Amino acid sequence: MIIGMGRAIYYENTLPKMAARARLMPPRQREVLTALGHGKSRKIIADNMSISVRTVDAYCALIYLRLGLESNMHAMKLAMFLDWV
Repeated sequence: MIIGMGRAIYYENTLPKMAARARLMPPRQREVLTALGHGKSRKIIADNMSISVRTVDAYCALIYLRLGLESNMHAMKLAMFLDWV
């Protein structure tokens, strides 16, 4: 449990840095991050954006890599921090 708490504190401390990088992402990647923040599945995101699920997966991989995210929960937290949700 302590490990999880330390990790949560780490992400809270790095949110401003992640947010600065997120604002520089291309519009389609920001759109995917916003949809993830709303809790939408990759299939729903693909349908709404008229792209394939594989393209959404590629965007997610780039987003996670660039921002240092590890899960959809972290993406949701970041989108809320940015007021994109």
